[in-house]
Amino acid sequence: MKLQRGFTLVELIVVMVVTGVLAGILVTFFTPAVNNYFASSRRAMLTDAADGVMRRMSRDIRISVPNSVDIRSSSQGACLGMLPTSSGGRFRMDRDVAWDNSHPNPADQSKPVTPGMTVATFDATTSGVQGSANDWVLIGNQSYADVYSVANHGRLSTLATPPDLRLGNKRVTLQAPMPVPAGYDGARFFVVPNAQQVVAYVCAGGGLDANGTGRGTLYRVRGHAIGAADPYACPVATPGATPVIATHVSACTIRFTPNPTATQMSGLAEIDLTLTEANENVRLNFSVSVENIP
Repeated sequence: MKLQRGFTLVELIVVMVVTGVLAGILVTFFTPAVNNYFASSRRAMLTDAADGVMRRMSRDIRISVPNSVDIRSSSQGACLGMLPTSSGGRFRMDRDVAWDNSHPNPADQSKPVTPGMTVATFDATTSGVQGSANDWVLIGNQSYADVYSVANHGRLSTLATPPDLRLGNKRVTLQAPMPVPAGYDGARFFVVPNAQQVVAYVCAGGGLDANGTGRGTLYRVRGHAIGAADPYACPVATPGATPVIATHVSACTIRFTPNPTATQMSGLAEIDLTLTEANENVRLNFSVSVENIP
């Protein structure tokens, strides 16, 4: 009869001790690597979110009407507002004398813009001009107040092809004559959709929670339109309803300088944003040149 033997209690204890020591060594060496992996993952997500903020804000600022970008009054936090355009271009500033002399019918002649006077129809020389009836047409707004004053703008009636492409690419007809500032020689016009409102970036809240994660939120909110009673106020961001651009905001500073060099009609928008999750920080500091020449 064979004698069958198993593990003794001492052998089992020794195995358990050795296994525990090896496990402890593995944990000691692998825990930092695992923590670094998750920290890198958090930083990558925060960096991607910060990059998205920069791209979105930069685009809105660059397509906005000149002199419409400004810091606005807000009870929720830092707020930068602007009025994005949908189209625009250059217009004819003088007659095509040769064409007009050979076409005596006024409807067939060139339609230039004369600064200091009102204009009801003009020829746009830029291709790709788009718009719909009732859209706003802005020419030569020299200040923030000009942008939001209904009296300074026209309402689009139709966009048509001129009698000849030598006159321009589109013939813009307004619902009523609009004033053109005297001395304005920029030959630029902007189209703002009738339904378009002020777009504002609002930094609501900030600081860190108990887990070391930012408590603030960066919103992109739409509010006042042209002719609003108080275009200087920041639209209110409503949690759950307003589009969110970034979460985990621990710090946010927005500055705007209308004329940083005192020699050029251009502004500078600066955003200093810190996103934090589980004590991992990504700080974004960028500036966008604001074209304020109408």
